Amino acid sequence: MYEMKPEYYIGIDMIDEEHKQLFKYADDAYELLHDENTPDKYDRIDMILEDLRDYTAKHFNDEEQYMESVSYTHLRAHETLANL
Repeated sequence: MYEMKPEYYIGIDMIDEEHKQLFKYADDAYELLHDENTPDKYDRIDMILEDLRDYTAKHFNDEEQYMESVSYTHLRAHETLANL
């Protein structure tokens, strides 16, 4: 259901790959939600959300390191959003 569409790619391989992984977590959650053969989904949902939280923190850090390396002018705005 959720997938990284061509229009979402930004042309930076590392960032694009991380965005694909974020979409995978969303898709995993969606598939689990609609899986009628798994009656007790709590533990799996908890694992997906924990993985998503950890990966999102890593991703924002990676993005900010890249932005800093290329002197991206809107880095501070990105940092503010990442800390919400």
